[in-house]
Amino acid sequence: MGLAGLVFLAFRHSKKDRFLLIWFASIFIFFTLIANKEWRYVVPLFPVLSISVAVLISFGYANLNAWKKRSSISNHRQRKIVAGLFVVVVASSMAYSIYDVYSITSYFDVNIQLEPATVYAMNRMQNNQSIMVMCPFNFFSQDMIQFYLAKNGNTQIPVYQYPVLPVDTYTINFNITELISLCKQENVKYLFTYENGGTPTYYNSTVNLVQLYQQIYAYGNFSQWTDNGTFGVNPRRIIILTFLN
Repeated sequence: MGLAGLVFLAFRHSKKDRFLLIWFASIFIFFTLIANKEWRYVVPLFPVLSISVAVLISFGYANLNAWKKRSSISNHRQRKIVAGLFVVVVASSMAYSIYDVYSITSYFDVNIQLEPATVYAMNRMQNNQSIMVMCPFNFFSQDMIQFYLAKNGNTQIPVYQYPVLPVDTYTINFNITELISLCKQENVKYLFTYENGGTPTYYNSTVNLVQLYQQIYAYGNFSQWTDNGTFGVNPRRIIILTFLN
């Protein structure tokens, strides 16, 4: 109904509607066609959609009243059908919205045990050693590890991430030799990895954690994972690997 309202505003050719159309177009283009398509970045679109729905319903209601006044008693049944269809559309839209919100909330209701993993590494490190976060994304990043280090009283341990940009904002370009070189250069002791929900690929790529682990183990520079260095419940676990050399 919101999109139908936008179409109505576009065809109404009113100067006061142009602001709403520009508002919608600029946010939609900048945060979907150009950026990373995360839904929370397009929250400012919802007021525009709400306004367009209100305008559309008001217009339809006014025209329905006018039609009722012009119609004869014989059209009473037709008016009931139109009103019934309108109620069905509104009720269906509300039901779908409720289901959609529930689905999104359930999907993103992920418990990632960042703090226990950070404390585990912190208690086994010296200040001249560092942590590398592999394949960062919205819920798993360098900044989050730094936050939990500071919260638990350590601001001396450096934290890096590879690739530098989050894997949910661009096509991942993973290079194992570059990762190993960075680990040597920055004196990394622990590599933080995350299952990412099992075997799904990282955003906008064909690469998943299993494939990355095959490359990691093929070079022999990292330890095998252990239960002590694993935090969370499969398939949402942080797995900490020790950098050997």
